Amino acid sequence: MKKILAFSILLALPLFAEVKVAVFGGLWPMPVILSFLTDAKIVYMPKASVNAAKYSVVAELKPEFLEIPYGSNENIEELLGLDADVYMCHIADMKLYTQLQKANKEVISFPVNVENYNLKKALQVWLEGVGKYFDIALKQKEILEDITQVEEFIANRTQDSQAQDSQAKVMILKSLNHNQITLGGRDYLIEKSGGENVFKSSNDGLVNLEMIYKLDPDVIFITNFTDTQEKDLLQSKEWQRLKAVKEKRVHKLPLATYRPYAPSLDIAPTLLFMAKKTYPSLFGDISLEDTFKKHFLKFYGIPLTQKQVELILKPDFRAGII
Repeated sequence: MKKILAFSILLALPLFAEVKVAVFGGLWPMPVILSFLTDAKIVYMPKASVNAAKYSVVAELKPEFLEIPYGSNENIEELLGLDADVYMCHIADMKLYTQLQKANKEVISFPVNVENYNLKKALQVWLEGVGKYFDIALKQKEILEDITQVEEFIANRTQDSQAQDSQAKVMILKSLNHNQITLGGRDYLIEKSGGENVFKSSNDGLVNLEMIYKLDPDVIFITNFTDTQEKDLLQSKEWQRLKAVKEKRVHKLPLATYRPYAPSLDIAPTLLFMAKKTYPSLFGDISLEDTFKKHFLKFYGIPLTQKQVELILKPDFRAGII
């Protein structure tokens, strides 16, 4: 009873008591979300979370983040030894989740696939979960409202293109590894930035180059889950006949607090980035540098330097090594 009461007090006063959080399994974006929005003491995180931070602006803005212990293939003994107040994991990590529950530990799981991989909805679910332990209600409201405003702004600007059947055909290249090609099947980023996803699948999928030539996208975006850069496609003889390559409309997604193909805090500026790259004439008045500077100052209280903005817009290829 005393243990339950003590923990209830901990949850009731998250701003005045240090909350130790262990993030494990497939919940790769969560540590950086906690780092930017809360005062959590992160005692453990997945190894896959590290590279995105180590080779991005996070390393400069949150150098203490790189000191957090990390690992992979965790077992229950290792997790219990952390003695965290709260354990957070991906919804797929059910075995360890159940074992932690049986050990009377506070554990919460988070889904990635919310309403067919709607990143805004997934982020909302994640922030609501974090909000059980930290007072982030105002930040949550502001971040989600900002995403909605950007969605509406882009929709208004691109509606004529869509009505005139001139909607851009867009493809997301999730990874390219020794000619093993994985395309992103999640529609949210493409559709909310005004494009049409040429890869008609609700899931990521392996394809060959012949299929990509049939899809022949107008624009290709490359995720940060791969070390592939724009030049790798633009200089490749195998990709030369694609319309997007011929017109040099191949773009690496920006990398701010985390890889934006997953739920992240940077959905709004990422959508503007994609909209501007997809429809440069419609968004000529949008400065991507100013967009990210305003975003970081408003939501994280951080004034970015020009060099830091450049790192966001031109990510280090090493951040894509998982």
